[in-house]
Amino acid sequence: MWTGRRELQGQLDAAVDDLRQKLNAVQEVERNAVRAAMLEERARYCLFIGAIKPLIVRVAFQRFVVIYCAITRQ
Repeated sequence: MWTGRRELQGQLDAAVDDLRQKLNAVQEVERNAVRAAMLEERARYCLFIGAIKPLIVRVAFQRFVVIYCAITRQ
C-alpha cells in the first residue's frame, strides 16, 4: 500500500511542477504582452504630443504678445 502511495505522490509532485512551469510561462507571455502594449501606447502619446506641440507653442506665444501689448500701452 505504501508503494502505491509513493507512486501517487511522485505523480502528484510531477504534475505540480508541470503546472508551475506552465504558469510561469503564461505569466512571462503576459508580462511581454503588457510591455509591448505599453510601448505602443507610449509611441502613440509621443506622436500626438509631437503633432500638437507646435500649435500649443504658437497659441501660447500669441497670448503672450497680446498680454505684453496690453501692458506696454498703459
